[in-house]
Amino acid sequence: VLDELGYSWEVLHAKYPRLILASISGFGQTGPYAHRKAVDTIIQGMSGFIASTGTQEAPTKVGTTVSDLLAGVYCATGVLAALHRRAVRGE
Repeated sequence: VLDELGYSWEVLHAKYPRLILASISGFGQTGPYAHRKAVDTIIQGMSGFIASTGTQEAPTKVGTTVSDLLAGVYCATGVLAALHRRAVRGE
């Protein structure tokens, strides 16, 4: 969406060289599924996570939106790591 609005990484980085930008998508930025929408249930099913809960006859989705929550946690962790690197190396 940022690209479509004229705010691509290249444009933003040129104006704000110290900017740290994070993006989350269900199936990645490129590849055959990049255009697909993703919600937690889809990710749990396609990853096989649902098969690890419940029984073989009745697999069950994990009670919470674990995929959504972990995506946010890992994104935030990546931003924190980038901030630390920038602070240490001055980049």
